[in-house]
Amino acid sequence: MKIRAIYKFSAENIEKTHFNRRLECIFDLVNTPVKKKLSEMTLEELWQLFPIVLTEHRDCWAEWYREESEIVRAALSALFKVDDRAEVNRISFNKGYTEDGFAEKVFHLHLRHEGDNAEIRFRDCLRANPSVAKEYEALKLSLWKRFEHDRDGCTEAKSEFICKYSQAR
Repeated sequence: MKIRAIYKFSAENIEKTHFNRRLECIFDLVNTPVKKKLSEMTLEELWQLFPIVLTEHRDCWAEWYREESEIVRAALSALFKVDDRAEVNRISFNKGYTEDGFAEKVFHLHLRHEGDNAEIRFRDCLRANPSVAKEYEALKLSLWKRFEHDRDGCTEAKSEFICKYSQAR
């Protein structure tokens, strides 16, 4: 009975009481989604939070790379001093991903064994051949919106082109 009376009172006097503000706070608490940790998210959730974004080149990226590579070198040096028997084929470090989306600095740093140079060959090919770089730019732009939330699909759609220009010469 008291609950009904309180409800009736609040409905009649909703603008005049603190009860309304308390209800709003409770409503906000109940309806505010709890953020998942990145490690708990599905690929689909991650792809929604981190869509593919194409931007113009920024000169600061070279300095950011130098800063990050020093951190990674120090970490790897410490790791391999502890266990030099570790068998590592390929390592990718990703930085700049938060529960709220992209940070200002976002990195994908790929470490490969000596001789595993396909990515370097592809980069060098793009730098040496402006027409190939333009073709790759057009490919990426054509795929962007279709695969904005599907990184694996985008990677697969680019793979034939990348393989063509990253072969050992």
